[in-house]
Amino acid sequence: MPSPGRSAWASRACGRGAARRRALLVALAACLVVGSLPRRCPGPRCSPEQGLRGAHGGPAAGLAAVAATPRAAAPPGQGALWPEVPAYTLSDGVRMPKIGFGTYRVQPGEQTRRAVAAALEAGYRMVDTAQVYKNERDVGQAIRDSGLPRESVFVATKVWDDSHGFEDAQRAGRASVEQLGLEYTDLLLMHSPGQRMVETYDALLRLREAGVTRSVGVANFGIKHLEALRRSGRPPPAVNQIEMHPIVYPEREALVEYCRRHGILVQAYGSLLSGKEAALAHGALVELAAALGRPVGQVLLQWGLSRGFQVIPKSIDPIRMKENLGALGVALSSEEASGLEDAMQDIGSLGVYWNPVDRAPVDLGENRQLEAALLGSMPSWGPVDPADLLELPDSVLADAAREANRATNEREAKQTASDLLETLVPVGGLLTLVFFAAVVKVLFFL
Repeated sequence: MPSPGRSAWASRACGRGAARRRALLVALAACLVVGSLPRRCPGPRCSPEQGLRGAHGGPAAGLAAVAATPRAAAPPGQGALWPEVPAYTLSDGVRMPKIGFGTYRVQPGEQTRRAVAAALEAGYRMVDTAQVYKNERDVGQAIRDSGLPRESVFVATKVWDDSHGFEDAQRAGRASVEQLGLEYTDLLLMHSPGQRMVETYDALLRLREAGVTRSVGVANFGIKHLEALRRSGRPPPAVNQIEMHPIVYPEREALVEYCRRHGILVQAYGSLLSGKEAALAHGALVELAAALGRPVGQVLLQWGLSRGFQVIPKSIDPIRMKENLGALGVALSSEEASGLEDAMQDIGSLGVYWNPVDRAPVDLGENRQLEAALLGSMPSWGPVDPADLLELPDSVLADAAREANRATNEREAKQTASDLLETLVPVGGLLTLVFFAAVVKVLFFL
Protein backbone atom coordinates (compact mmCIF):
# COMPACT_ATOMS: atom_id res chain seq x y z
CA MET A 1 0.00 0.00 0.00
CA PRO A 2 1.58 3.31 -1.03
CA SER A 3 2.25 5.87 1.59
CA PRO A 4 0.06 8.99 1.89
CA GLY A 5 3.03 11.17 0.80
CA ARG A 6 3.65 9.05 -2.25
CA SER A 7 -0.05 9.14 -3.16
CA ALA A 8 -0.10 12.92 -2.85
CA TRP A 9 3.01 13.19 -5.02
CA ALA A 10 1.45 10.90 -7.66
CA SER A 11 -1.74 12.92 -7.59
CA ARG A 12 0.19 16.16 -8.09
CA ALA A 13 2.26 14.59 -10.88
CA CYS A 14 -0.88 13.43 -12.66
CA GLY A 15 -2.31 16.88 -12.26
CA ARG A 16 0.84 18.45 -13.71
CA GLY A 17 0.79 15.98 -16.62
CA ALA A 18 -2.85 16.77 -17.33
CA ALA A 19 -2.07 20.47 -17.17
CA ARG A 20 0.83 20.04 -19.61
CA ARG A 21 -1.39 18.09 -21.94
CA ARG A 22 -4.05 20.77 -21.79
CA ALA A 23 -1.46 23.50 -22.42
CA LEU A 24 -0.01 21.66 -25.40
CA LEU A 25 -3.46 21.06 -26.81
CA VAL A 26 -4.22 24.75 -26.44
CA ALA A 27 -0.93 25.64 -28.13
CA LEU A 28 -1.63 23.21 -30.95
CA ALA A 29 -5.10 24.65 -31.39
CA ALA A 30 -3.61 28.14 -31.44
CA CYS A 31 -1.18 27.09 -34.18
CA LEU A 32 -4.01 25.70 -36.23
CA VAL A 33 -6.08 28.85 -35.75
CA VAL A 34 -3.15 31.09 -36.67
CA GLY A 35 -2.62 28.99 -39.79
CA SER A 36 -6.24 29.57 -40.80
CA LEU A 37 -6.31 33.29 -40.10
CA PRO A 38 -7.19 35.54 -43.07
CA ARG A 39 -4.23 36.15 -45.32
CA ARG A 40 -3.19 39.46 -46.76
CA CYS A 41 -4.07 39.75 -50.40
CA PRO A 42 -1.25 39.81 -52.95
CA GLY A 43 -2.58 42.79 -54.88
CA PRO A 44 -0.47 45.92 -54.44
CA ARG A 45 -3.50 48.17 -54.20
CA CYS A 46 -5.63 46.47 -51.57
CA SER A 47 -6.78 48.63 -48.72
CA PRO A 48 -6.50 47.38 -45.13
CA GLU A 49 -10.20 46.55 -45.23
CA GLN A 50 -9.83 44.58 -48.45
CA GLY A 51 -6.69 42.73 -47.52
CA LEU A 52 -8.26 40.04 -45.36
CA ARG A 53 -9.20 36.81 -46.97
CA GLY A 54 -12.58 35.39 -46.06
CA ALA A 55 -13.72 38.33 -43.96
CA HIS A 56 -17.13 38.46 -45.63
CA GLY A 57 -18.11 35.15 -44.10
CA GLY A 58 -20.55 33.83 -46.67
CA PRO A 59 -23.90 34.56 -48.27
CA ALA A 60 -25.69 36.14 -45.31
CA ALA A 61 -22.92 38.07 -43.61
CA GLY A 62 -23.88 41.35 -45.24
CA LEU A 63 -27.34 41.33 -43.67
CA ALA A 64 -26.36 42.72 -40.31
CA ALA A 65 -24.82 46.00 -41.46
CA VAL A 66 -25.96 47.66 -44.66
CA ALA A 67 -23.63 50.60 -44.26
CA ALA A 68 -20.43 48.63 -43.52
CA THR A 69 -18.96 49.15 -46.98
CA PRO A 70 -15.14 49.07 -47.04
CA ARG A 71 -13.51 52.08 -48.67
CA ALA A 72 -10.53 51.20 -50.83
CA ALA A 73 -7.61 53.57 -50.95
CA ALA A 74 -6.73 54.96 -54.37
CA PRO A 75 -3.44 53.66 -55.78
CA PRO A 76 -0.47 55.88 -54.99
CA GLY A 77 0.39 58.23 -57.81
CA GLN A 78 -2.79 57.53 -59.73
CA GLY A 79 -3.29 61.20 -60.54
CA ALA A 80 0.13 61.28 -62.19
CA LEU A 81 -0.61 58.08 -64.10
CA TRP A 82 -3.81 59.52 -65.57
CA PRO A 83 -2.66 63.07 -66.35
CA GLU A 84 -5.13 63.64 -69.19
CA VAL A 85 -8.04 61.34 -68.28
CA PRO A 86 -10.40 62.70 -65.62
CA ALA A 87 -11.84 60.14 -63.22
CA TYR A 88 -14.88 59.47 -61.09
CA THR A 89 -14.49 58.48 -57.44
CA LEU A 90 -16.70 55.46 -56.77
CA SER A 91 -18.67 55.02 -53.56
CA ASP A 92 -15.97 52.71 -52.18
CA GLY A 93 -13.22 55.29 -52.74
CA VAL A 94 -11.73 53.69 -55.88
CA ARG A 95 -11.06 56.08 -58.79
CA MET A 96 -12.19 55.12 -62.29
CA PRO A 97 -11.44 56.99 -65.56
CA LYS A 98 -14.50 58.72 -67.01
CA ILE A 99 -13.89 57.22 -70.43
CA GLY A 100 -12.67 53.69 -71.11
CA PHE A 101 -12.18 51.26 -73.96
CA GLY A 102 -14.85 48.62 -74.56
CA THR A 103 -14.08 45.21 -76.06
CA TYR A 104 -17.60 43.86 -76.72
CA ARG A 105 -17.60 42.16 -80.15
CA VAL A 106 -13.84 42.54 -80.52
CA GLN A 107 -12.68 39.16 -81.77
CA PRO A 108 -10.47 37.12 -79.41
CA GLY A 109 -6.85 36.76 -80.43
CA GLU A 110 -4.82 39.16 -82.52
CA GLN A 111 -7.68 41.62 -83.07
CA THR A 112 -8.18 42.14 -79.33
CA ARG A 113 -4.46 42.39 -78.60
CA ARG A 114 -3.92 44.98 -81.34
CA ALA A 115 -7.03 46.97 -80.39
CA VAL A 116 -6.18 47.17 -76.69
CA ALA A 117 -2.55 48.01 -77.46
CA ALA A 118 -3.67 50.83 -79.77
CA ALA A 119 -6.15 52.10 -77.17
CA LEU A 120 -3.48 52.23 -74.48
CA GLU A 121 -1.11 54.00 -76.85
CA ALA A 122 -3.87 56.52 -77.67
CA GLY A 123 -4.23 57.34 -73.98
CA TYR A 124 -7.03 55.11 -72.67
CA ARG A 125 -6.43 53.95 -69.13
CA MET A 126 -9.52 51.85 -68.58
CA VAL A 127 -10.45 48.61 -70.38
CA ASP A 128 -13.76 46.76 -70.10
CA THR A 129 -14.06 43.06 -70.89
CA ALA A 130 -16.15 40.06 -69.78
CA GLN A 131 -15.99 36.30 -69.51
CA VAL A 132 -18.59 35.90 -72.24
CA TYR A 133 -16.54 38.04 -74.67
CA LYS A 134 -13.88 35.29 -74.67
CA ASN A 135 -11.09 37.86 -74.94
CA GLU A 136 -9.92 38.31 -71.33
CA ARG A 137 -6.63 36.53 -72.01
CA ASP A 138 -5.83 38.82 -74.94
CA VAL A 139 -6.83 41.95 -73.02
CA GLY A 140 -4.43 40.99 -70.24
CA GLN A 141 -1.66 40.15 -72.68
CA ALA A 142 -1.93 43.56 -74.35
CA ILE A 143 -1.84 45.33 -70.97
CA ARG A 144 1.24 43.39 -69.87
CA ASP A 145 2.99 43.96 -73.21
CA SER A 146 2.31 47.71 -73.04
CA GLY A 147 4.95 48.17 -70.35
CA LEU A 148 2.56 50.36 -68.35
CA PRO A 149 2.53 49.85 -64.57
CA ARG A 150 -0.34 47.59 -63.53
CA GLU A 151 -1.84 50.29 -61.33
CA SER A 152 -2.01 52.72 -64.26
CA VAL A 153 -4.68 50.70 -66.13
CA PHE A 154 -8.17 50.22 -64.68
CA VAL A 155 -9.44 46.76 -65.70
CA ALA A 156 -13.07 45.66 -65.44
CA THR A 157 -14.58 42.27 -66.23
CA LYS A 158 -17.85 40.46 -65.62
CA VAL A 159 -19.04 37.12 -64.24
CA TRP A 160 -21.33 35.45 -66.74
CA ASP A 161 -24.75 33.99 -65.89
CA ASP A 162 -23.63 30.35 -66.00
CA SER A 163 -21.36 31.01 -63.01
CA HIS A 164 -23.99 32.37 -60.66
CA GLY A 165 -24.07 31.00 -57.11
CA PHE A 166 -21.80 31.61 -54.13
CA GLU A 167 -19.10 29.02 -54.88
CA ASP A 168 -19.32 29.14 -58.69
CA ALA A 169 -19.05 32.93 -58.84
CA GLN A 170 -15.97 32.93 -56.62
CA ARG A 171 -14.30 30.37 -58.87
CA ALA A 172 -15.29 32.38 -61.94
CA GLY A 173 -13.91 35.63 -60.52
CA ARG A 174 -10.58 34.01 -59.72
CA ALA A 175 -10.55 32.37 -63.16
CA SER A 176 -10.95 35.80 -64.79
CA VAL A 177 -7.91 37.12 -62.94
CA GLU A 178 -5.99 34.05 -64.10
CA GLN A 179 -7.16 34.53 -67.69
CA LEU A 180 -6.13 38.18 -67.61
CA GLY A 181 -2.75 37.25 -66.18
CA LEU A 182 -3.03 40.15 -63.75
CA GLU A 183 -2.81 40.21 -59.97
CA TYR A 184 -6.35 41.50 -59.51
CA THR A 185 -9.16 43.30 -61.32
CA ASP A 186 -10.18 46.85 -60.50
CA LEU A 187 -13.89 46.18 -61.03
CA LEU A 188 -15.77 42.88 -61.06
CA LEU A 189 -19.39 42.93 -62.22
CA MET A 190 -22.32 40.54 -62.32
CA HIS A 191 -23.20 40.57 -66.01
CA SER A 192 -26.94 40.41 -65.31
CA PRO A 193 -29.30 39.73 -62.39
CA GLY A 194 -29.81 36.16 -63.63
CA GLN A 195 -30.51 33.49 -61.05
CA ARG A 196 -29.31 33.28 -57.44
CA MET A 197 -28.70 37.01 -57.47
CA VAL A 198 -27.97 37.72 -53.80
CA GLU A 199 -25.60 34.82 -53.20
CA THR A 200 -23.75 35.66 -56.42
CA TYR A 201 -23.38 39.25 -55.26
CA ASP A 202 -22.13 37.95 -51.90
CA ALA A 203 -19.47 35.95 -53.76
CA LEU A 204 -18.22 39.14 -55.42
CA LEU A 205 -18.09 40.88 -52.05
CA ARG A 206 -16.05 37.95 -50.75
CA LEU A 207 -13.64 38.31 -53.69
CA ARG A 208 -13.25 42.01 -52.96
CA GLU A 209 -12.31 41.27 -49.38
CA ALA A 210 -9.86 38.62 -50.58
CA GLY A 211 -8.11 41.19 -52.81
CA VAL A 212 -9.19 39.55 -56.07
CA THR A 213 -10.96 42.76 -57.09
CA ARG A 214 -10.90 46.33 -55.82
CA SER A 215 -14.56 47.17 -56.52
CA VAL A 216 -17.78 45.24 -57.03
CA GLY A 217 -20.56 46.21 -59.41
CA VAL A 218 -23.48 44.92 -61.44
CA ALA A 219 -24.68 45.18 -65.02
CA ASN A 220 -28.17 45.34 -66.49
CA PHE A 221 -29.82 45.75 -63.08
CA GLY A 222 -33.13 47.55 -62.82
CA ILE A 223 -34.56 49.28 -59.76
CA LYS A 224 -36.25 46.09 -58.58
CA HIS A 225 -32.92 44.21 -58.59
CA LEU A 226 -30.96 46.98 -56.87
CA GLU A 227 -33.70 47.44 -54.31
CA ALA A 228 -33.79 43.70 -53.62
CA LEU A 229 -30.05 43.85 -52.82
CA ARG A 230 -30.59 46.81 -50.53
CA ARG A 231 -33.56 45.23 -48.81
CA SER A 232 -31.51 42.07 -48.32
CA GLY A 233 -29.01 44.12 -46.31
CA ARG A 234 -26.23 44.27 -48.89
CA PRO A 235 -24.06 47.32 -49.57
CA PRO A 236 -24.85 48.98 -52.90
CA PRO A 237 -22.73 48.12 -55.93
CA ALA A 238 -20.20 50.76 -56.97
CA VAL A 239 -21.29 50.58 -60.63
CA ASN A 240 -24.32 49.58 -62.68
CA GLN A 241 -23.45 49.04 -66.35
CA ILE A 242 -26.53 49.46 -68.57
CA GLU A 243 -27.45 50.38 -72.12
CA MET A 244 -27.56 54.17 -72.08
CA HIS A 245 -27.80 56.79 -74.84
CA PRO A 246 -30.19 59.62 -75.73
CA ILE A 247 -32.79 57.25 -77.21
CA VAL A 248 -33.21 55.05 -74.13
CA TYR A 249 -32.57 57.70 -71.47
CA PRO A 250 -36.18 58.90 -70.96
CA GLU A 251 -37.46 55.41 -70.14
CA ARG A 252 -34.54 54.81 -67.75
CA GLU A 253 -34.44 58.19 -66.08
CA ALA A 254 -35.98 56.76 -62.90
CA LEU A 255 -33.26 54.08 -62.78
CA VAL A 256 -30.56 56.72 -63.29
CA GLU A 257 -32.00 58.78 -60.44
CA TYR A 258 -32.16 55.71 -58.18
CA CYS A 259 -28.49 54.98 -58.88
CA ARG A 260 -27.51 58.59 -58.25
CA ARG A 261 -29.43 58.65 -54.97
CA HIS A 262 -27.64 55.51 -53.73
CA GLY A 263 -24.15 56.43 -54.90
CA ILE A 264 -24.07 53.96 -57.82
CA LEU A 265 -22.18 55.15 -60.89
CA VAL A 266 -23.98 54.43 -64.16
CA GLN A 267 -21.60 52.97 -66.74
CA ALA A 268 -23.06 53.39 -70.22
CA TYR A 269 -22.74 50.88 -73.02
CA GLY A 270 -24.17 51.46 -76.48
CA SER A 271 -23.19 55.14 -76.31
CA LEU A 272 -22.43 55.14 -80.06
CA LEU A 273 -25.81 53.55 -80.90
CA SER A 274 -24.12 50.27 -81.84
CA GLY A 275 -22.86 51.94 -85.01
CA LYS A 276 -26.38 51.96 -86.54
CA GLU A 277 -26.01 54.26 -89.55
CA ALA A 278 -29.65 55.34 -89.58
CA ALA A 279 -29.50 56.40 -85.93
CA LEU A 280 -26.12 58.13 -86.34
CA ALA A 281 -27.56 60.06 -89.30
CA HIS A 282 -30.51 61.41 -87.32
CA GLY A 283 -31.10 65.05 -88.29
CA ALA A 284 -31.00 66.46 -84.74
CA LEU A 285 -27.73 64.69 -83.95
CA VAL A 286 -26.07 65.74 -87.21
CA GLU A 287 -27.27 69.33 -86.77
CA LEU A 288 -25.94 69.56 -83.18
CA ALA A 289 -22.60 68.05 -84.22
CA ALA A 290 -22.28 70.57 -87.03
CA ALA A 291 -23.09 73.45 -84.69
CA LEU A 292 -20.39 72.28 -82.27
CA GLY A 293 -17.91 71.51 -85.04
CA ARG A 294 -17.47 67.96 -83.71
CA PRO A 295 -18.05 64.41 -85.02
CA VAL A 296 -21.37 62.82 -84.01
CA GLY A 297 -19.52 60.18 -81.98
CA GLN A 298 -17.93 62.81 -79.76
CA VAL A 299 -21.31 64.48 -79.26
CA LEU A 300 -22.91 61.20 -78.16
CA LEU A 301 -20.08 60.40 -75.76
CA GLN A 302 -20.13 63.90 -74.31
CA TRP A 303 -23.88 63.56 -73.87
CA GLY A 304 -23.18 60.60 -71.56
CA LEU A 305 -20.38 62.39 -69.74
CA SER A 306 -22.55 65.47 -69.25
CA ARG A 307 -25.16 63.26 -67.59
CA GLY A 308 -22.53 61.91 -65.20
CA PHE A 309 -22.11 58.50 -66.83
CA GLN A 310 -18.90 56.58 -67.42
CA VAL A 311 -18.57 55.60 -71.10
CA ILE A 312 -16.75 52.72 -72.80
CA PRO A 313 -16.75 53.26 -76.60
CA LYS A 314 -15.39 50.47 -78.76
CA SER A 315 -13.48 50.74 -82.01
CA ILE A 316 -10.72 48.74 -83.67
CA ASP A 317 -9.62 51.77 -85.71
CA PRO A 318 -6.76 53.66 -83.96
CA ILE A 319 -7.84 56.94 -85.58
CA ARG A 320 -11.41 56.52 -84.32
CA MET A 321 -10.11 55.59 -80.85
CA LYS A 322 -8.31 58.94 -80.60
CA GLU A 323 -11.35 60.72 -81.97
CA ASN A 324 -13.55 59.20 -79.27
CA LEU A 325 -11.16 60.38 -76.56
CA GLY A 326 -11.72 63.89 -77.92
CA ALA A 327 -15.22 63.79 -76.40
CA LEU A 328 -13.59 64.95 -73.17
CA GLY A 329 -13.07 68.33 -74.81
CA VAL A 330 -16.64 68.85 -76.00
CA ALA A 331 -18.87 71.31 -74.16
CA LEU A 332 -22.57 70.32 -74.17
CA SER A 333 -25.17 72.34 -72.29
CA SER A 334 -28.02 70.78 -70.33
CA GLU A 335 -30.50 72.25 -72.81
CA GLU A 336 -28.64 70.72 -75.76
CA ALA A 337 -28.54 67.32 -74.03
CA SER A 338 -32.26 67.41 -73.23
CA GLY A 339 -33.11 68.58 -76.74
CA LEU A 340 -31.16 65.66 -78.23
CA GLU A 341 -33.02 63.18 -76.03
CA ASP A 342 -36.41 64.58 -77.06
CA ALA A 343 -35.58 64.77 -80.75
CA MET A 344 -34.28 61.19 -81.04
CA GLN A 345 -37.34 59.49 -79.55
CA ASP A 346 -38.76 58.94 -83.03
CA ILE A 347 -36.09 56.27 -83.62
CA GLY A 348 -37.57 53.88 -81.06
CA SER A 349 -35.52 50.90 -79.88
CA LEU A 350 -32.21 50.12 -81.55
CA GLY A 351 -33.18 46.45 -81.42
CA VAL A 352 -29.61 45.42 -80.72
CA TYR A 353 -29.11 44.91 -76.99
CA TRP A 354 -30.81 42.60 -74.48
CA ASN A 355 -32.94 44.03 -71.70
CA PRO A 356 -32.56 42.24 -68.34
CA VAL A 357 -33.11 45.64 -66.69
CA ASP A 358 -36.85 45.28 -67.24
CA ARG A 359 -37.32 41.59 -67.99
CA ALA A 360 -35.12 39.64 -65.55
CA PRO A 361 -37.00 38.39 -62.45
CA VAL A 362 -35.75 38.89 -58.92
CA ASP A 363 -34.29 35.53 -57.92
CA LEU A 364 -32.57 35.83 -54.55
CA GLY A 365 -30.96 32.39 -54.66
CA GLU A 366 -29.45 31.10 -51.41
CA ASN A 367 -31.19 33.73 -49.39
CA ARG A 368 -34.07 31.43 -48.68
CA GLN A 369 -34.07 32.03 -44.95
CA LEU A 370 -34.54 35.76 -45.47
CA GLU A 371 -37.16 35.15 -48.10
CA ALA A 372 -39.05 32.78 -45.82
CA ALA A 373 -38.94 35.32 -43.02
CA LEU A 374 -40.16 38.05 -45.33
CA LEU A 375 -42.82 36.06 -47.15
CA GLY A 376 -43.50 33.26 -44.70
CA SER A 377 -47.18 33.27 -45.45
CA MET A 378 -46.60 32.45 -49.10
CA PRO A 379 -46.87 28.78 -50.12
CA SER A 380 -43.70 28.72 -52.24
CA TRP A 381 -40.26 30.27 -52.08
CA GLY A 382 -39.74 30.69 -55.84
CA PRO A 383 -38.61 33.94 -57.49
CA VAL A 384 -39.93 36.78 -55.40
CA ASP A 385 -42.52 39.18 -56.70
CA PRO A 386 -40.67 42.49 -56.40
CA ALA A 387 -43.88 44.24 -55.36
CA ASP A 388 -44.19 41.97 -52.31
CA LEU A 389 -40.56 42.52 -51.36
CA LEU A 390 -40.55 46.29 -51.75
CA GLU A 391 -43.81 46.90 -49.90
CA LEU A 392 -42.52 45.48 -46.63
CA PRO A 393 -41.51 47.99 -43.92
CA ASP A 394 -37.87 48.32 -42.89
CA SER A 395 -38.60 47.01 -39.40
CA VAL A 396 -39.85 43.71 -40.84
CA LEU A 397 -36.81 43.46 -43.06
CA ALA A 398 -34.46 44.10 -40.13
CA ASP A 399 -36.08 41.31 -38.09
CA ALA A 400 -35.96 39.00 -41.08
CA ALA A 401 -32.28 39.77 -41.64
CA ARG A 402 -31.43 38.83 -38.07
CA GLU A 403 -33.38 35.60 -38.41
CA ALA A 404 -31.62 34.81 -41.68
CA ASN A 405 -28.24 35.32 -40.03
CA ARG A 406 -29.11 32.84 -37.30
CA ALA A 407 -30.38 30.35 -39.86
CA THR A 408 -27.14 30.42 -41.82
CA ASN A 409 -24.84 29.55 -38.89
CA GLU A 410 -24.46 25.99 -40.11
CA ARG A 411 -23.44 27.16 -43.59
CA GLU A 412 -20.92 29.57 -42.09
CA ALA A 413 -19.43 26.84 -39.92
CA LYS A 414 -19.00 24.62 -42.97
CA GLN A 415 -17.33 27.45 -44.88
CA THR A 416 -14.92 28.09 -42.00
CA ALA A 417 -14.03 24.41 -41.84
CA SER A 418 -13.49 24.40 -45.59
CA ASP A 419 -11.20 27.43 -45.38
CA LEU A 420 -9.19 25.74 -42.60
CA LEU A 421 -8.85 22.57 -44.64
CA GLU A 422 -7.79 24.62 -47.68
CA THR A 423 -5.05 26.22 -45.57
CA LEU A 424 -3.72 22.99 -44.04
CA VAL A 425 -3.94 20.35 -46.73
CA PRO A 426 -2.76 21.56 -50.17
CA VAL A 427 0.75 22.72 -49.25
CA GLY A 428 2.56 20.61 -46.72
CA GLY A 429 -0.67 18.90 -45.73
CA LEU A 430 0.99 15.54 -45.14
CA LEU A 431 3.64 17.07 -42.88
CA THR A 432 0.95 18.86 -40.92
CA LEU A 433 -0.95 15.63 -40.35
CA VAL A 434 2.21 13.76 -39.35
CA PHE A 435 3.11 16.54 -36.92
CA PHE A 436 -0.39 16.48 -35.46
CA ALA A 437 -0.25 12.68 -34.98
CA ALA A 438 3.19 12.91 -33.36
CA VAL A 439 2.07 15.58 -30.91
CA VAL A 440 -1.02 13.61 -29.95
CA LYS A 441 1.12 10.53 -29.36
CA VAL A 442 3.57 12.48 -27.18
CA LEU A 443 0.70 13.89 -25.16
CA PHE A 444 -0.44 10.43 -24.15
CA PHE A 445 3.02 9.61 -22.79
CA LEU A 446 3.32 12.78 -20.67
